[in-house]
Order: sequence, then structure tokens, then C-alpha cells
Amino acid sequence: MIVGIVLLQENVSEYHDIHLKNLQLEQKKASKTYLGLNYKKNKKKMKVIVIIEKGKDNRFSAIMDYYELDFGLAGFGKTVEEAIKDFYECYEEEKKMCTNEGKDCPELEFDIRYDMTSFLDYYANMVSKSALEKITGINQKQLWRYSSGKRRLKPETTIKIQQRIHQFADNLKQVQFI
Repeated sequence: MIVGIVLLQENVSEYHDIHLKNLQLEQKKASKTYLGLNYKKNKKKMKVIVIIEKGKDNRFSAIMDYYELDFGLAGFGKTVEEAIKDFYECYEEEKKMCTNEGKDCPELEFDIRYDMTSFLDYYANMVSKSALEKITGINQKQLWRYSSGKRRLKPETTIKIQQRIHQFADNLKQVQFI
């Protein structure tokens, strides 16, 4: 289950360096109820972050950014859709392995976070650059540069784009048809 969209700076390793401590603190707070407990007894889902990014080889990866479990999850593909699908297949395989080995496997809820290139690629068929320009206030040509990876975003620009997309999504949620 995908619970949200958050955009990241283009260079995810910078993101990790800057935010890793905060993420680990969030995750420790969220996972306190799971550490040392039988997962089957505690049916509450663990929320974990999955980072979608485009590599230098133009392939996409979906990697779980959580270090408290004894397994990791990753998916790869030529498109964002393929990477996410592969990621979910990896999770299903891990659950089967846990069952076969007699281990308990936690139910996970995934918080998907995109780098800008992946986000723009994934939503290119649904939202045009012209529409994104109207939503975000960022020129189409600049958006094309971001989506191709030729231009890197400043953190402030990433935050601006994310906030405007969230505002647009909130406006859409309020639409009522009669």
C-alpha cells in the first residue's frame, strides 16, 4: 500500500547524509512496538520508506530505506512501474521465505518517495509539463531539464514543487460532482 508521495533531491546520497538520523529516529519510534515481539501477535503494520530513483544507467530502483529488520527489499526496472512491481514481488517472496523458515514477517506499509527525475518520468503520461508548469510555477523547459537529469534541483525548488503538488492534490480531493 502506498501512503504518500514525497519528492527528494536528485542526489539521494545527499538526502541520506542530511536526513538519515531523522529517518532512523522516526523509524525507531514507529518500530518500538515491533522490536522483540512476535509479529503475528501484533497485527499493526510497520510504515517504511521506499525510495524511487533513476540511476545513471537510466534504470529505476525502488529500495526500502529501513534498517531495523533482518531483511531488505529492492526492486529494479526500465520504468518506475517495473521497479515498484519488482519491489512488491520481492516483498511477497520475503514473506514466503519467512513462512517456509518458520519466521514471523511483519506487515509493511510503504511510504513511496521519489527523486525528481523518477517523479517526472512516472507521471509524464498522466500530467503534461504544461500542466505541471501551471501547478508548480516552474517553467516547462526547466521541468524537462529536471526530468532528463541534465539539471539538478536546489532543495528549495524541490520543496516548492512538492508543496504545490500537494496543494493541487488537496484541491482535487475537495471536488464533488452532482
